[in-house]
Amino acid sequence: VEILESPPARPYQQIADIDVAGEPGALRPQVIAQIRTKAQQIGADAVIIQDLSRPAPTSSRLNPTTGMYETTGGQLVPAFKGIAIKYK
Repeated sequence: VEILESPPARPYQQIADIDVAGEPGALRPQVIAQIRTKAQQIGADAVIIQDLSRPAPTSSRLNPTTGMYETTGGQLVPAFKGIAIKYK
């Protein structure tokens, strides 16, 4: 299954939408591999992906040991929308 960043020049038919979100800090190739697997299962020739990744919310908390505030979160949450296609 081909992974495309934009629609192909050749004719195709859209057969399904595939949405996959990873855990904060997950690697992009891991999430795209999940999309590819789902596309293979439905018989797609390719998937046009859109990157919908966003940073996780941050929060501050008081560290009782240091007496200083620490910021947690803010890691990238990888999320992709895939349009599974079949070439005509």
